[in-house]
Amino acid sequence: MLDNKLWEPAKHPKLSWKTNDTPYSEANRDIYYSKSNGIAESNFYFLANNDLPERFKTHAENRFFIGELGFGSGLNFLATWLAWSKVPLPKPKLSYCAAELYPMSLEDLERAHRQWPQLSSLCAELIEKYPLAIKGQHRIILSKGNVNLDIWWGTAHDMCEDLASYDVPFIDAWYLDGFNPKSNPSMWSSELIKSIAKCSKPSATFGTFTSAGNVRRALEYAGFEVKKLKGFEKKRDCLNGILPTISSIRSNITPWDIPRNVNEASHKHAVVIGAGLAGAHVAAALRRRGLEVDVVDKYGIAAGASGGNQGILYARLSTKHSLLTDFALQALIFSSSIYSEMFSNRALKRGEDGDLCGAFFASDDDKKLAQLKIVLKHHGEIAEVLSYVEASQRLGLDVLTQGYWLSTSGWMHPASICKNILNGPGVTTTLNCGSVSIHRQDDLWIVKGEKNFEKSTSLVVLACGDSCNDFLDLNWLPVRTNIGQTTQLVSNNGLNQLKAVFCHDGYIPPARFGEHCIGSTYHLNEKSRMVCDEDHLENIAKLESALHKKYDLKAVESNFKGWTGKRCTSPDYLPIVGPIPERPKFNNVYSALSKNAKAHVSHRAPVYPGLYISTAHGSRGLTYSALSAEILASMIFAEPLPVSRRIARAILPARFLIREIIKRQN
Repeated sequence: MLDNKLWEPAKHPKLSWKTNDTPYSEANRDIYYSKSNGIAESNFYFLANNDLPERFKTHAENRFFIGELGFGSGLNFLATWLAWSKVPLPKPKLSYCAAELYPMSLEDLERAHRQWPQLSSLCAELIEKYPLAIKGQHRIILSKGNVNLDIWWGTAHDMCEDLASYDVPFIDAWYLDGFNPKSNPSMWSSELIKSIAKCSKPSATFGTFTSAGNVRRALEYAGFEVKKLKGFEKKRDCLNGILPTISSIRSNITPWDIPRNVNEASHKHAVVIGAGLAGAHVAAALRRRGLEVDVVDKYGIAAGASGGNQGILYARLSTKHSLLTDFALQALIFSSSIYSEMFSNRALKRGEDGDLCGAFFASDDDKKLAQLKIVLKHHGEIAEVLSYVEASQRLGLDVLTQGYWLSTSGWMHPASICKNILNGPGVTTTLNCGSVSIHRQDDLWIVKGEKNFEKSTSLVVLACGDSCNDFLDLNWLPVRTNIGQTTQLVSNNGLNQLKAVFCHDGYIPPARFGEHCIGSTYHLNEKSRMVCDEDHLENIAKLESALHKKYDLKAVESNFKGWTGKRCTSPDYLPIVGPIPERPKFNNVYSALSKNAKAHVSHRAPVYPGLYISTAHGSRGLTYSALSAEILASMIFAEPLPVSRRIARAILPARFLIREIIKRQN
């Protein structure tokens, strides 16, 4: 478990460069690919040995899943993506899971691929979305959602053990890459290969450059039928093979996080209740998978917690791993990639709809900053510890406190995001329909609005904040409603020099249409509150205390403008995302945990068929809702998730029922 361990980025490899700018690992004393023809080598060992792209043409399922040990420079992935892109429709979508303990820097990645013009457009898209070297899993959405790349910055063992823990066969083909078994034995261990077999579909194949006897024997012991073939160019031998049947080994993890029945093939349409950030991102994730989506809202687009003028992409760094820290950082990277693409496609306009301009987070915790400065020494692309002088130069305002800079942060206008998604093809939006109800009839959900909406569907997603508690028996969900108020400040008195987001006890982004939206106050466990001068004064006082006294904010105090909205949170400050359990049945199935919390219950979770939830994003809806939606869609379609199982279990609604059961221990 990572919790409470020292937080630090993944380390970049130490490289030297050989013929044709071929990268060479100093640690493993091996090249990443052939100096003469890296693409031909990839096609030989990995694509041809797995009978690709021929299998893309005949694959009966909606997605083809590839697993790779050793992402390296990404050459194998790019060669596969290129081959897949040339296959005519109809063809499956492509999902690719790859592990890498030492991710290349962006500069090294670019250098490694300059010699292949045929990959230039694909490489440019990968580089645009290449994740920061933050340990853990990162999903990259490519080719308009037709290609998913899951990169695990960590060990191959971490990735394969996590996939194998679900007792679900995911992978159709394996690229067993990595460096020479003699210099990198952990990549070829028998335990790792058992995990590979365990998460492989029947008839899954593999290809590898190595022909080492211990690797061949481990593959055979795990159940693969192995062939020895001639190697690439001057190399004598290599291996490929097939897994005839799925592994019979089962995990000892109680699967309360896995629904009993998932029938993704039946879903052609969905109803999403809620037209804010959570609902909009769910609609986008389902559209990427080909569903037609109806979005219905009691009021209007971004009428609730997503109605603020400017919101911040927010994630606080920590010196230790925790579920909250790890989820927040992965969500920040994912959401900033989504918004960056919206800017690049001109779906959003910088300066009006938002700007990924970076953010400075003030901190007076000297010990924390000293530790972060050490671990971030070679990772300024992730974050930088700044003195108040350096921060002032970066921001364009004179601030009084040191802290750290996050380059992937920024500000957004939430309603612009929601409108852009909900006005897109394949999404029908019904607004101002009054209270919405759902009930089950003939294996379908009937969704009704008081006014102008009624639909039957196999799939419903609740994404309507604390109103989710109003459906069925969901009042057991421990959501909290907090009220926050923001204040609009005219951009003068020097504030117009602000170039990036400044987070202190409150926050201030650069101006939008000549005004800054500053905030925010918090009133716990309140469900309604009018905009009031007292809260405006509190917001201004927070900002004044963080800035040099030369900024005179008193001039605006006679003409307050602002916004107040509800924020739905959970007790552990993580969102609530996933299938909704049937509480009485769930409690009965896992009742043994009340006597022994470590007991293994083999049964999967009883859930309402086709009913899911995404809520409790709190004040971090801009950061959390995009990744939450992608997690939700992956759950619905029985795909490998874009986060580890540890994180997935931490955000499920069922976590509260499990905690309740365990608390009843005798």
